[in-house]
Amino acid sequence: MDKVQFPDIQLSLYDPAQPRTFDLVVVGSGPSGLAVAERVQQAGFQVLIVDPNPLAPWMNNFGVWIDEFRAMGLEDCLDHTWDRALVHLDASPEGARYLSRPYGRVDRPKLKRRLLERCVASGVTFHRGKALDVTHGGGRSTVALDGGVSVSGSLVADATGHSRKLVEFDQPFNPGARPAPWPALPCALALPPTPLLLLSLWPASCAVGTCLCDKATDAHLARAPRSEQEAAAMSAAVWRAMWPVQRLRQRAFFEFGMDVLLKLDLAETRQFFAAFFSLSDHHWHGFLSSRLSFLQLIGFGLSLFAKSSNAARANLLGKGLPGLVVMLARLTTLK
Repeated sequence: MDKVQFPDIQLSLYDPAQPRTFDLVVVGSGPSGLAVAERVQQAGFQVLIVDPNPLAPWMNNFGVWIDEFRAMGLEDCLDHTWDRALVHLDASPEGARYLSRPYGRVDRPKLKRRLLERCVASGVTFHRGKALDVTHGGGRSTVALDGGVSVSGSLVADATGHSRKLVEFDQPFNPGARPAPWPALPCALALPPTPLLLLSLWPASCAVGTCLCDKATDAHLARAPRSEQEAAAMSAAVWRAMWPVQRLRQRAFFEFGMDVLLKLDLAETRQFFAAFFSLSDHHWHGFLSSRLSFLQLIGFGLSLFAKSSNAARANLLGKGLPGLVVMLARLTTLK
C-alpha cells in the first residue's frame, strides 16, 4: 500500500463516472505541480492534478538560498539554515570558500502540507492515477491513465520532473546540470519543441511553477479553446510567455558555459570555480539564481575571465571558442 503522509488532508477527488473537461490538467504533485495548480485555480479556472499518490512524502532533499524562499513567503518551511554556505574546491584548508549568502534545507513535509492545503482551499481537484500518454485533438488534450481512465483538459502541464512522462524532445535528452537548487531557468537541458497543448514544468520547482503560472494565467486561459487552431494558438502564447527571447538568450549562455565546464579536467575545474567564487556577489548570486540578463551575463563572463589565472584563461579560450561560435549562431535565430 502506498504511504500516506497527510491522512488528515481531505482531497476533492475526480469521479471518472462523471467525465468533465478541465481548463488545466497537471500531471505530478511535486512542488511545481502543486504551485501551478493552486495559482491557476485561484485565477478562476478548473484544475485537475493527476498523481498515483498525491499524499505521499517527497523523497528528494531540497536546498535553497534563503533570500529566494523568503521572496516566495516560504521562509518558515525550512528545517535548518546556515548563515553562509561552504564550498570545498579541494581537500586543502585553502580550498575552503565561505559564501556570504544564507542557505537552508527545506522541511519537505511542511512545504508539501502548505502547498497541498493551498490547493484544497482553492478548490483543485485530484485524481489518483498514473499518466500513460497524451493525445491532442478537437481543441482539447486527453491524458490516458492506468485502469482505462482518461481525463481531458484545454491544456496539460507535465510536472513529473525527471520522469518526463508526456514530453517528447526534438533532440537527445540530456539532464545536464543546473546552476543552483530550485533554479528559475533550466541549464544545459534539451528543450521540447514548441508544444501543442503540452507544457513541461521541468525541473520541478515551486519557484518555476509560481513564475510560469503568473505568466500563463495573465491572458492565455481566458476560456476553453473552440477549435484545434485556437488550442494551438493558446499553447503557443503560453510557450512564448514561458520562454521569451531574453530567457532563450540566457539559456544559450548557460549551455555555452556548461559545454566549456564539461571539457575541463579536475584541476581545471577547480581553477574555474576558484575564479567563479572570487566574483562579486552581484555576479555569482545573480548567475546561480538566473537573475542576470544576457548583457549582464556577458559582463559576468568577462569578469570571470579577468579573475582567472593565465592557465585557466588559456583553457577557457582553447575549449570555449567552438562553443562561442555555436552560441552566437544560435542567437541570430532568436526572434
